Amino acid sequence: MFLVHLIHLLLRARVRQNYEENRGKTPSSTVTFSHRGHEMYLNISDSRGGHVGYNPNNPSLTKIDLGIAGANYFDMGNGTVVVYLPGAVTDYTITVDGIQMEEAKEDYTLELARFVGDAVSAEKVVTNTIDVGTRQTTPVTITEKEITVGATQIENPKTRTQLTGGGGGGIPGFPIGPIILGIIMGVTLLWVLRRRH
Repeated sequence: MFLVHLIHLLLRARVRQNYEENRGKTPSSTVTFSHRGHEMYLNISDSRGGHVGYNPNNPSLTKIDLGIAGANYFDMGNGTVVVYLPGAVTDYTITVDGIQMEEAKEDYTLELARFVGDAVSAEKVVTNTIDVGTRQTTPVTITEKEITVGATQIENPKTRTQLTGGGGGGIPGFPIGPIILGIIMGVTLLWVLRRRH
């Protein structure tokens, strides 16, 4: 609990710092992604091809890309992610990735906010349900006084990685049954080898 509180304080300090640096210059936006499950990822792409969010090929420990200048990504560790976007980013796409989700279905909420000066000038809340093995992509356009959210597209990749076995067990791409069988066979082999000596 202490760690979540500390992260929240750091987030507030960073958002405040960004605000102070940009006070009176440009507006800014935040995207808050909330869910209760595991292995769901938020990705944001701007109209210039910049990307903020989870990237399994990123060599960093966090696997988070920060490819939009001035953007910040904060994972609260409790199913909540907050992305800070600079005011110049007014057209972007939000992708919620449920490819490796542990649940069959999961509800999530996106809270979008636009800040101008000290005040929130526009807000929008989007709730949706995502199925395991899919991605949902939603276009967003922001002006100083309005947030427009387009229709959500659902992608179901044919070559998706699937978690199988009793509610989220296993290793991505491998069903839990063969894994358990392999463990049992390995232990049995070790037992036989030790009894021979």
